[in-house]
Amino acid sequence: MQVATDVLANLQLEYPRYDHRFRIDHFAYSQKEQGRRAAELGGLISSNPFYVHVLGEQYRKCGVGPQRSEVMTRGRTVLDNGIKLSFHSDTPMAPARSMALAWSTVNRLGLSGKKVLGKQEKLTMEEAFRAVTIDAAYAMRKENEMGSIEIGKKAKFTIFEENPLDVKPGRLKDIEIWGTVIDGRVYPIKHASRGLTMTPTDQKRLAMLDEYDRQNNTHGGLCEANYLLQSVARQFCEENRVGRIKPGMLADRRPIAFEAHH
Repeated sequence: MQVATDVLANLQLEYPRYDHRFRIDHFAYSQKEQGRRAAELGGLISSNPFYVHVLGEQYRKCGVGPQRSEVMTRGRTVLDNGIKLSFHSDTPMAPARSMALAWSTVNRLGLSGKKVLGKQEKLTMEEAFRAVTIDAAYAMRKENEMGSIEIGKKAKFTIFEENPLDVKPGRLKDIEIWGTVIDGRVYPIKHASRGLTMTPTDQKRLAMLDEYDRQNNTHGGLCEANYLLQSVARQFCEENRVGRIKPGMLADRRPIAFEAHH
């Protein structure tokens, strides 16, 4: 984060631009003063709040410790500094589903379903929806084309079975999709998948997902960052005794070295 803001500051000195929309992606860990500096430089933030849900509790135990894991992907601090915030899924690190991201930042609930992480960084539902609609469009310089339902904009949007603003925050991930509108045409969905929740069973499936690639030292299209996620998933399954895991899967408990390419 420090390097990113230093780069932005230097660029503004050499090639000053008013509406540069320099965007800092992922935004997993940060200090409050770094957020203030990004705001002063006119930076944008695009974070993945799902990190808090799927990794927060595990990172408390091993990794970055409780102090930093509590405030992963800050939300309230960003908005309070006047920065436009958008969300991205970083698939396969998180599901490519906007409501899952909104649910994560509104609730900031750990994988156990029992612990809230960094409640002071929670966003309201309306703020979360802006991060996956109009403010996300702004980050791509497409706020005049999409991001809100207005005359003159592209008729591409999702129709939910329920009004997201009327449900309880904990149910955001369970709202079903009725259909979509693409280029002005309505497409009802016959068999919509029900919501999303990262349960221990889901973690077991994630742990098995790339077992072949792990044993054969191949990537299979996954980046190194996802290998770290799978390692955490395997550890979670073992510690919580989720289902039955083949002995070979947990035989190699050496730390996984990775180099993120993002």
